[in-house]
Amino acid sequence: MRLYLYWYKTNHNVGNHTLDHTRIILNTFFAWCVKNDVMTKNPVEKIAKIKFNAPPREPLTMYELELIRWNCNTIREKALVDFLFSTGCRVSECADVKLNDINWEERSVLIRHGKGDKSRYVYFNAES
Repeated sequence: MRLYLYWYKTNHNVGNHTLDHTRIILNTFFAWCVKNDVMTKNPVEKIAKIKFNAPPREPLTMYELELIRWNCNTIREKALVDFLFSTGCRVSECADVKLNDINWEERSVLIRHGKGDKSRYVYFNAES
């Protein structure tokens, strides 16, 4: 399997991120084969994760944010864009917000089921 991964990387000219994804797919397939008694051993099981450098994510510039606002059709869409940008909430977290979770005086919102099912407060700016 190591030779196959090496061959795949050189012949398809892929990076380590794609190669690790290929390793994960093969591992999942062979684990299924072992579970269903098609094979007795998973040949990818002991191959370590292939390291790769993920480029850092860059935040939107003010110009890009303004472009998004210009393309909003309603006030509600603009409010959602501003809320998501100012708080850093995930869309699923924003969808779960109830009116009684919002504290208008402190400009805060209680996010009840965030990542890891943890609750936290986020703060929004005056514009949103």
